[in-house]
Amino acid sequence: MQKPACVTRSLQQLNTQTPIHPSHCAPSLSSPIKYSIDGRYLFQREAHVIHIRHPRTGHILHQCLRINDAPNATKSIPLAPVTCITLHPLNALQLYAAYSDHQVILWDFTEEKQLKSFHADYPVFWMHVSIQQPWMLHMVIGLKSSYSYVYYNVQHARKQQTFSEKNVPISAIALHSVDSAKQNEKVDYVAIACDRHMELLCLHPKKTDSTADSIAVQRYTFDHNQKVTSVAWNPKDSVVEFALGDDSGQIHLYHLQADQAARKLSTASFRVHSKLHWHAHTLRCLRYSLDGQFLVSGGEECVLVFWHLATGRRSYLPRRSAPILAITARKDSNAKDTTRPSTVGYGVLLDDHVLFQYNSVTREEEWHVSGFARSGTSARLTLPNFEILEAFKGLAPTMVFDPITGTLPLNGQSSVGLMQFYDPLQDRVVQNLQLTERNPVTRTESGDAMVVTTAQKWLFSPCGQYFITLQAEVVSRGGNKDRLTPQNHTLRWWKRREDGSFFLHTAVDAPHGNSRVTCMVYSPDTRYLQRNWMATGDENGEFRLWKLGPSSSANDVTIWQCHAVVRHRPYPITSMQFSSDGSILAVAYGNLLTIWKTETTSLGAVFASADGNAIIEMFFSDIATPFIIVKTIHQLQTWNLLTLALAWEHSFSSEKSWVCLHPTRSAVTICTPISSVANEKCDFSLLEIDIVTNVVRSENRFEMPGDTSIWALSFAPKCENQAPAVVLMDEVSNMWMLSLSDSSDTTDRQKLKAEDTSDPRGKLAGILPFGTTNSENQSKTSNKNGVHSMESKDSSIELFDAPSHVLPPISSMYRHFMDGFISKKTETHPTVKDSHPLTEMTEPSRPQSKSKPFHANLKRWTNGLKMEMLSDSTSSNVSIDHFYLSRMLSTRSRDVSLQDAVSLDSFPLNFESSSASSDNSHRLLEEEHARKMARAQYQRKQREKWQERTANSPFRVNLIAEIERVDEENRVQRLKAQEIVQKREKDAIENEIFVVSKSEEEMCDIEKLRSEKRAIIQEEKRLRSLLALEMSNLHRKEDLSAAKLAERRRKALIKESKRVQRLQEEETQRRRYQKLLKEKHGIIA
Repeated sequence: MQKPACVTRSLQQLNTQTPIHPSHCAPSLSSPIKYSIDGRYLFQREAHVIHIRHPRTGHILHQCLRINDAPNATKSIPLAPVTCITLHPLNALQLYAAYSDHQVILWDFTEEKQLKSFHADYPVFWMHVSIQQPWMLHMVIGLKSSYSYVYYNVQHARKQQTFSEKNVPISAIALHSVDSAKQNEKVDYVAIACDRHMELLCLHPKKTDSTADSIAVQRYTFDHNQKVTSVAWNPKDSVVEFALGDDSGQIHLYHLQADQAARKLSTASFRVHSKLHWHAHTLRCLRYSLDGQFLVSGGEECVLVFWHLATGRRSYLPRRSAPILAITARKDSNAKDTTRPSTVGYGVLLDDHVLFQYNSVTREEEWHVSGFARSGTSARLTLPNFEILEAFKGLAPTMVFDPITGTLPLNGQSSVGLMQFYDPLQDRVVQNLQLTERNPVTRTESGDAMVVTTAQKWLFSPCGQYFITLQAEVVSRGGNKDRLTPQNHTLRWWKRREDGSFFLHTAVDAPHGNSRVTCMVYSPDTRYLQRNWMATGDENGEFRLWKLGPSSSANDVTIWQCHAVVRHRPYPITSMQFSSDGSILAVAYGNLLTIWKTETTSLGAVFASADGNAIIEMFFSDIATPFIIVKTIHQLQTWNLLTLALAWEHSFSSEKSWVCLHPTRSAVTICTPISSVANEKCDFSLLEIDIVTNVVRSENRFEMPGDTSIWALSFAPKCENQAPAVVLMDEVSNMWMLSLSDSSDTTDRQKLKAEDTSDPRGKLAGILPFGTTNSENQSKTSNKNGVHSMESKDSSIELFDAPSHVLPPISSMYRHFMDGFISKKTETHPTVKDSHPLTEMTEPSRPQSKSKPFHANLKRWTNGLKMEMLSDSTSSNVSIDHFYLSRMLSTRSRDVSLQDAVSLDSFPLNFESSSASSDNSHRLLEEEHARKMARAQYQRKQREKWQERTANSPFRVNLIAEIERVDEENRVQRLKAQEIVQKREKDAIENEIFVVSKSEEEMCDIEKLRSEKRAIIQEEKRLRSLLALEMSNLHRKEDLSAAKLAERRRKALIKESKRVQRLQEEETQRRRYQKLLKEKHGIIA
């Protein structure tokens, strides 16, 4: 068979949280979130997109997306991410955005269009529009080996003036404009931090006669004792105060009077106003409230801290899912006093792309938006693989989609084990699942090991009712670069609620004892309770079957329990898979494949892989084919389970390969990297091979952007009327999609669509029988050929065979009832020739095929009316009774005229033979005319009588208009009620804000009284301490005198003891002397 043509396709990036290339990321100088000046918009930059959100709901109102003007825009090229944004000071609907390709664009974000753009020649890391000169930009640009703070002219697109140049990266920068009352102009204060070095600049325009824009600069420098990580200015104009946070978590407030700073900054001495310390790790962001009374800080502790600067008190917002990345303050746009700006809330961005708004008045989280947490980070943690199986090369992790919502569960960045259900096609997080109930923990010192809970493996039941996770405590030693060691495995079954969330159903600690789990698989067939299995395998060759059954403690409670334990060989289990009906379990021990019966756990067959390599993945084909697909590091093998013979094999061109089954066909899809060929830039090949015939159905090639490779691959959840697509995850957790649409799929979908549109039953297709069109066509064909065909009585559509929720409107059912009634009347009185003299005269000579024209036309008309009704053409402005009667009478008169014409054609000689026949025909025509007039008068009387009888009939009412009128009245009432409720809520919020503001104003007086009370208490403590000191001195003197007396006594005793000892020695000496004298002189006692 001829090999299909190779098609080159391009990838589409699904996530937009981080740049494609990490080298494009800018230093964290510019905040990624910012409120508008009036607080009506929230701006967020994500990769190459700027989102404009509503501050009350967080919904995206506009998106500023650059149009790629490159000639190869259709290819998957990296898009330049946004490095910084700043607002226009004079136009609230415009903002400047700088990109990594050195482009700076002025956006009108409400219209989503570019107003102006220029090339900055250097990467821009931070910028701010000058209030004094809106055509000038303050910029921090990166040179080859230095960073410069410059003044940039937008009109001429050139660098106007350089204020500062640093040889080391700038770690933080902030700008603040203060009104100078003496000079009647604004003065810009800039704080620049480079590691421990701080530089303060005072910028004001020079008063010269030249037209060039020049700025006078005053400098003040000092060194901090730690590395400075964040800087923020107090927004009040009356003081010049800024706060800096360092690497140790301390906050230092520096203060200087504004008039002193305006005179001469170089000789001014900044003094430390106060020092705040609560954070234990690096301080990432600082933000003052708009009134300057509060300071908000955040860091690695995942806690938001609010400092009241007047009293030093603090409050907390703990238990965030990740470290705080950025904070911005929102102005109250409804505040009555515009001279005193008040902060109504704060926008906070976390390190896992979670954005939420915190109301500082009510102290509640108003809304939050979750993003793809680990986008741009290592995929080894986002979608982990079993560490014990990493020795077997070629093993790739599996992407598991939720069978109900189509979302993809992935690991988050929280240390407590947070799983995100991410929808890659819509780039949003649907829900989060916290695996543990403990609070987030952080390291104690730099380089300490941290215990992080992550999910190592997860899967869904086929119906989506259960979600199973295998989680472990991962010890990180020295950061992400070192090896992670899983410990304390726990197997958990989560059950889905009606609202889609999950709750813990069963938890099993150490499911395989001290052995680590290497495989998990769920039975694909859950139609029977005995087939609702789950299997797990470990590193020692033991696998266990788990089954849902009644609990031993409570009969009415069902839990997951271990049903069987099987150990066949003492080798690690590398792969497991159930058959399509769940009756067979295939277990791979390295290069050996064993087949087990699920219900009896008995061994059915054992065979080895064809190439002798370890089996790392297995797939069962559909239930109609007895094949099992086995993947090794070098080959893809298909075995026939009936004959235990190798059906076919396919060799890989590389050790890295990815295999998955096609969702709609009996085929397997293989993705392998290929070497680059001249004039081709495709790095990967995607083959689709038929499982039964081993025929390559299609071949697609694509290129991965940059130097990244594929980490995992799977087919996207099947959507209605959409071509199959492959979802890929690269090594830095970016999501991509490759569409595999072809001509055959398009033709099938077009045929299906044509069949749906050609069905006259419309919305009732598939429920009502389809027989009217065929019978009508058959009757037309038979009439054309001159052959009589009696229409079947059951050819009409029985409307009431359909369910009640798909029945047509009342008017349509009334028409169907009238059609049946008229048909029954015509069957009861099939002909009207008894009252027609012309018909009586001509009836014997008429052919049989032209009998009953009125009944046939009426039948065709009723069938046609049913078809119109089924095609939703039921609206009419004519009253129902008048419509049916006039239609019936017009049809009747038309049929009678047709009878007359037929009768005249049957006897042409009777009208041409003589004048008598002409007189007779003239008389007959006059009688016919009189008869028609009488019949019309009779019908008019009958119609008036019918209208009089049906004057109060409910079918004369236009029910659709009545329902619409009632709905409109209800809608107006609901809107009025909603406006009343909104007004009450608004009044309540305004009253609450008024009470809070009053309480804050009275807080100063209360704090004064408290400070006086504290001073009095301190004075009392001081006096008490002095009295205690005096008493202690007195006791000390007494103790000294007693000690001296005791010392004198002790010395006297010592002296007395020495004297007695000396006397005893003298006595002893004297006696010895006497004894010696006696012995010398011979004196005997």
